[in-house]
Amino acid sequence: MRRAHGYVLPNVITGVLTALSIVWFAANAVAPAGPGWLGWVFAPLVIGINLGQLRRLASSPGITPEGRRFWRHLAIAQGVIIAATLITAWDTVTDPQTVTLADPANGLFALCILVVLWALLRLPARHPIRGTAVLRFGLDAAVVMLTVGLFGWFLYFRNYDELVSAVGSPEPVMALMLFACAAALAFSKLAIAGARGVDRRTMYYLGFCVVTSAVVGAMLPRLAARPDLNAIAVSVPLTFFLFGLTLERERSLLGTAPKEVTSRRPFSLAPYIAVAATDGLVLYTGGSSAVVTFVGVALTAIVVGRQFLAFYDNARLLREVQEARSQLEHLASHDALTGLANRRLFEERLDDALGSGEPAAVALIDLDDFKGVNDRLGHHVGDELLVTVGRRLRAAVGEGDLVARLGGDEFALLLGPASASAPERVLDRMAAEMAAPVTIDRHELPVRCSVGLATGRPDTGPGELLRRADVAMYASKAAGKGRSALYDPAMDRRTEPVVEWEAAPAWG
Repeated sequence: MRRAHGYVLPNVITGVLTALSIVWFAANAVAPAGPGWLGWVFAPLVIGINLGQLRRLASSPGITPEGRRFWRHLAIAQGVIIAATLITAWDTVTDPQTVTLADPANGLFALCILVVLWALLRLPARHPIRGTAVLRFGLDAAVVMLTVGLFGWFLYFRNYDELVSAVGSPEPVMALMLFACAAALAFSKLAIAGARGVDRRTMYYLGFCVVTSAVVGAMLPRLAARPDLNAIAVSVPLTFFLFGLTLERERSLLGTAPKEVTSRRPFSLAPYIAVAATDGLVLYTGGSSAVVTFVGVALTAIVVGRQFLAFYDNARLLREVQEARSQLEHLASHDALTGLANRRLFEERLDDALGSGEPAAVALIDLDDFKGVNDRLGHHVGDELLVTVGRRLRAAVGEGDLVARLGGDEFALLLGPASASAPERVLDRMAAEMAAPVTIDRHELPVRCSVGLATGRPDTGPGELLRRADVAMYASKAAGKGRSALYDPAMDRRTEPVVEWEAAPAWG
């Protein structure tokens, strides 16, 4: 409990100090109410407490090296902001006749933005940006950049003369705006692509802190008539109070298991929030500002382009899914070694053929003495032999026939109507294809096989037809290998002679 209080107490203190700075600023906005230096007490205190939170986070044992480096860089930026704030306070208190920022303060604020930008750019992206993702990121970043530029113009540059009068010269204004746009680009990259070492939502909260600082700081040119007031005295405590809450959130995530990738949102909200903010500004101005209207139209064009790119990506992904599905279906129905149909596809086609009422025939083919090839020459030679046999079987059959590998050294032919009317012709072509020996690794292997053939009738089921072909095949083996046999019912009783055709040559 004490440790929990130790983590909560800094945020309570900074929250109170921030509230006091806002109350003091509001009271003095009506009329001067107290010494000017009092309003500048709160900002250094809030930053100092916040700096302690930041150092504690950077030294936590569960933090990654990337995260530790990032937070340490932000600690350096905080130290620079303390110096810039103290210089601004001194300038405001000692010279209350002007509201301009001193040149050293301008330089320090610019240095702070550079440090933050360096810290952001050094964070590695969680998800690599490749291919069309580069263009998508470019469009999303363009949306964010246009929105940041638009709001920067609307809050600051629309009243350029007042802003220059407030800060003293135009150079810091331009430099700070360019640095802010660069920081916005870095935040866009990390918010859209994610970052290793820092939680994704933490990046959004950090971006909100920057936006809060910019919005409150927009009061600076409007206070030219009140040199005793400076918006920095309010924006700094408020920004770093919110920053402290972000730090505690990030610290609470250390040591917790990361969410599954599947739970991650498949898109970034950053460009959509930017578009919504621009639309709100268009409604606020009522179309009276040509710049706001132009940027709104430009964002619409970018969003349309982004959608076309999304359609293209979706179509590409759909093609890839369809190709993967076709490959899976092919693998599920074909033998991985030979590329022939497997038993599942063979039985499906056989069932369809018998159901059509058209003539059909089945031939079962078993390689004789194939086990000896595997045992003597190795399985790689046996595999090459199976591939070659499958290729020769495909060359022997007709267009409407199917060649399948049922398993091991057993093949099957499903003869369509054209071949089933004269199956002996297919077997003759097969015998001719098998006549030439197969040469593998300087081993010349003659091909010899036993074939059993069975013709189907309308009342013959797939299982029965396969059984008959199997009976015929074993009958051919019993007759002396390297032979072909046509099924006859008498084979079931093993009393009738085997019907033979010209057989393939023996193994040798």
